[in-house]
Amino acid sequence: MNIKTQQPFKGIYSRKKATLKTLSESVGMVAQDLYNDAVQAKLFPAGPVYWIYYNADGNPDTEFDLEVVIPVQGEGKPETYDIKDMPSFKHASTIHYGKWEEFAGVYKSLINDINAAGHQMTTVCRELYINVDFEHPENNITEVQVGIQ
Repeated sequence: MNIKTQQPFKGIYSRKKATLKTLSESVGMVAQDLYNDAVQAKLFPAGPVYWIYYNADGNPDTEFDLEVVIPVQGEGKPETYDIKDMPSFKHASTIHYGKWEEFAGVYKSLINDINAAGHQMTTVCRELYINVDFEHPENNITEVQVGIQ
C-alpha cells in the first residue's frame, strides 16, 4: 500500500449512474468515445483512463455515480463531452497486474491495509487503467486507489 496525493488535472469526462452488476452495460465503450472527442477537439490525452466511483459500497445492487475521465491538455472544446478540473486526491493505492475479475480481492486487501494503518476512508475510489489488454487480460495493469482523509 502506498499513500499518495494526486495533483489536480483537467479531464474530459462522462458521468453516469451505475451498479456493480450493470457496470459494463452502463459504461460500454465510453473511454473510446472520450478519446475520439478529445482528439477531434485537438486536445492531447495526457494520462491513463480513470474510472472514479462515488459512494460505491461493494454491494452489487447499490447505485452509485461513475465518472470515466481522461486527463487532457490544450484549449480545444469537445463536441460531445465536457471538460472539468479534477481536484487533488489523497489516497491509498496498489498496482494490480491481471484480470479485472480479481478486483474484489484487491479492494478487500487494500481496505484491510488502510484500516490496519488507522486511516479514514472517503467515499471515492478510483481505478487507473495503465495497460488494457482485452485479448490477454493477465497483461492488464491497473492502479486501484481508495480515498483517505
